[in-house]
Amino acid sequence: MVAFLKDSNEFVGTGSLVPMEDSTHWDLGYYIHKKYWRQGYATELIKALINFGYTQGDRKFTADVAQQNIASNAVIKKLGFTVEKEGCFNKQETNIVYKSYIYKLNLE
Repeated sequence: MVAFLKDSNEFVGTGSLVPMEDSTHWDLGYYIHKKYWRQGYATELIKALINFGYTQGDRKFTADVAQQNIASNAVIKKLGFTVEKEGCFNKQETNIVYKSYIYKLNLE
């Protein structure tokens, strides 16, 4: 999904839902352009992803969030996700590795 402002059609960010190989849940990812941080757009985008998945019959979601990303951790917790475990991931197209929290949300 790509998010744009309704009135000006400016790019705000992107979101995705990826079905996991074990077919038990969907992993969500999101990016909000820095210009739009702290304005509620991440919350709105994540809710839209969850709602879309829910309409498709999906009830379990995960999200991998860098531990140092305080704002993103706060948003995901606010939406009812809980930490399932800790992990790490590489920043896309770099050798930078981030420690992460792997969150889960079960709507069953």
